[in-house]
Parts: sequence; structure tokens; C-alpha cells
Amino acid sequence: MAKRFFEDMVKVKNDSRIKTLKKEEPVISNSVIKETAVKTDTVEKKVPEIKTSIKSKVYFGKDGYKEVYESPKSNNTFVLWLIAIALIISCFFIISSKLSSAKINIDPKVDAVSLEDVLNAKRDLSINEEGLSYQLVIVESDQKKLIKSEGEKEFKEKASGKVILYNSFNDQPQSLNNDTRLLASNGKIYKTKEAVTIPGMKTEIPGSVEVLVYAEKEGEEYNSEPLDFNILGFKGTAKYEKFYGRSKGEIAGGFNGFKKIVDDILLKEAQIELENNLKSRLLEKAVDQIPANFILFKDATFYQFNSTITKTEENTELAEVVTSGTLYGFIFEEKDLLNEIINLKFSKEKEDIYLHNIKNLTFVLKDNYTSYADVKNIDFNLKGEFKVVYKVRNKLIIDDLLGKSKKDFANIISKYQSIDKADLKIKPLWQNKIPKDNKKIEIKVNYPE
Repeated sequence: MAKRFFEDMVKVKNDSRIKTLKKEEPVISNSVIKETAVKTDTVEKKVPEIKTSIKSKVYFGKDGYKEVYESPKSNNTFVLWLIAIALIISCFFIISSKLSSAKINIDPKVDAVSLEDVLNAKRDLSINEEGLSYQLVIVESDQKKLIKSEGEKEFKEKASGKVILYNSFNDQPQSLNNDTRLLASNGKIYKTKEAVTIPGMKTEIPGSVEVLVYAEKEGEEYNSEPLDFNILGFKGTAKYEKFYGRSKGEIAGGFNGFKKIVDDILLKEAQIELENNLKSRLLEKAVDQIPANFILFKDATFYQFNSTITKTEENTELAEVVTSGTLYGFIFEEKDLLNEIINLKFSKEKEDIYLHNIKNLTFVLKDNYTSYADVKNIDFNLKGEFKVVYKVRNKLIIDDLLGKSKKDFANIISKYQSIDKADLKIKPLWQNKIPKDNKKIEIKVNYPE
């Protein structure tokens, strides 16, 4: 009887606790009731285990009623991780595109060309005249050397030079005999070496002719810097002021006295040595005088030398050889010369190309001149090979490439005839589009040096 009473009490107590749980946990969806073993100190009883939608477990232990809750696991966790990873990757590529840059390395198109045409140039062309202009650089210097002498000999020599005679009297030619006397501005008389005819005026431009003259007497006193002349036979007439002359360079060579005698072979060797030294010195001086942006071709320099033997101290066995030299250099403004060649040889606009290493061409003057100082018009060739380089328009190329795909680079570049080869590098490496900001695109053009 007592045993039955205890079991009934346990049963009633268990039922009440389960009912209490159901009141506290009113929402149970799709619950599954499983049986579990419940043990007490003296009784082992089968009670139902209640499993809720939040995955809780209810059971009896010796400490009384207990309920354990398991942590819920959402089905959206995997999706959230995918979204987070996608956002990180997107941010990475957005930042990469903002920091991206492009470098383009370009080899321009280069053609090798030879120039066989004859070019014409005029000296000191005025602004209103068309054509190619040149300027003449004139440099003078001298050098001396002592050589062995074989004694002395008396020499008497007359000074000589060249004079241009002008006719500003009328349009009729004027003939002059040889040995016509000319009165120089230094008060001395010189004579023509040959008969000449001075042409008449043309449209107010005086007629002119060049003639060789020599001093009336021997002696160094007839040597002089450039002089002015009148024809002595016209003195007292209207022609005296209208016919006049001016010397081309100095009047030189006059001598009256003793000179040292030297061996011809020794003299020739000394002259060659002095002339070679003078060429180097004169060329250095000429280069120093060339204005900026002008070209002096190595073969556009011409030299004139004059050697004399001068007297040294008495009773010596040495003679002094003095060689004086003059360099005449034809120089061209580089821009004008390049434009002249481009206009002659190419149909391209001169803004699209430029000529490289033209200074290495060989200058060939078509005519020989006795006096380069008086030349006003020249014909010449520039022989050899030079390069025609096509100019690359960086801005146009950048504008065409902005924001374009890397795979379109070759097709876009192929439109430019000025480009021989081009390479593209984009940073970072995984970036496949050219930046949209032109400041992030750098172009390097490998023009010939």
C-alpha cells in the first residue's frame, strides 16, 4: 500500500512539471516526442523528451527538472559568407582600377633616304625673297716656323690684289686698256693687269667687273687693307666720280730687300705642316662663331693659304716661314634647310616628319670659285643617307585609348602610320582595361639619337 502511494506521488509530480513546461513553452512546431530514461535514487521511469523548434531538451535528473538549449544554426550563414567575399573582391577591384596605370613604349616609323637633287641657296636672303638662304663665315689666322736657311738673296716684288670696277655713269659699257692707272684711297697708284670692259647700268644698278691690279712700284709700302679706287684717266670729267673701284680683300706681296734662301723641299714640308695646323685652328674659331641652330657641314669649309719667307736676325742660319690662312664656311639655318629638303622630297606635311643625322651628309659645291667672299649664289648637293623620322602624336593616341580594353590596343595602334611598333603594360597585372584618366597613361617614344 505504501509503495503504491509513493509511485502515485512521483507520477503526479512528473505530470505537473511537464504541464508547467508546456505553459512556459506554448509554441511547439512539428515537435517530436521521444522516450528517454529517467532515473531517480530509487525509481527508473520512462518519460517523454520534448524537442522544440529551438532544439531544447527536457529531462529529469537527481537534481530535479533540467532543460538544455542548443545554439540555433541559421541556413543563411553560407549565403552571408558568399556576399561578404563578393563585396571584398569587388572593393579590391574597384580600388585596383582607381590605382591602375598604363605605360606605352613606342618605336616610331623610320625611313632611310638618299638625296640626289641639286639645291640652290642665296647669300643673306632678304625677308621678302623666297628660297633657301646661306651665310658666309670668314675666319683668318697665321702660323710661323723656323727652318734652315742657305743664305740670303735680294728680292723686289710688287703688291697685287683684286679690284671690282663699277659703272654708275650710264647704261653703256666702258672699255679699259691693260695697265690702266687707278688712284687708291691710300694715295698710291696701281695698274690693271689686263684689258676689261665695265658693263653699263641696268635699272639703276651699276655694272661691274673684276680685274687684277698690281702696284706701280716694288715695296712693302704698297701692301694694304681693302682700298677704294678711281680711274686716274677720267680725272676732271663727269666720269671720275661715276666710275670707281673697291678691292676684294687686301693688297699684298710687295717687297724690296733681302730674303733668306731655303731648300724647296724643306719649305714645302714646312708649308704643309703650317697649313694643317691652321686648318684645325681656323675650324675651331669658325665653329665658335656659328649662331645657334645653324649647320656647318664638314665639307662646306674652304681654305686659302699664303706663305712667305721673312728675314730673321742677321748672321743666323734660320729662316722664318709665315703661313696665313683664311677659312670660308657656308652655313645654313637648320630649320630652313630641313624644310627645303622636305618640300623637295616628300609629299608629307613637314609637321608629320623630321630629318635625323643630316649633319653627317657630305656637302658638295657644284662650282669652284677663286674668291668665295664674293659668291652670292651657290648650287650644291648633300650626298649620303639620312633618316626620315615620323612624329608620334601622343595626345591623339591617349585620347583613342582611354578606357579601352587591353585586347583592343593593337587594333587602335595600327591606325597610326607613324608607329612602327608599340608595347603596352598595365599595372596591376590583372587589370585588363586602360585607365580612363589620361594622367595615368605614360607614352615613351624612342626617337633616334
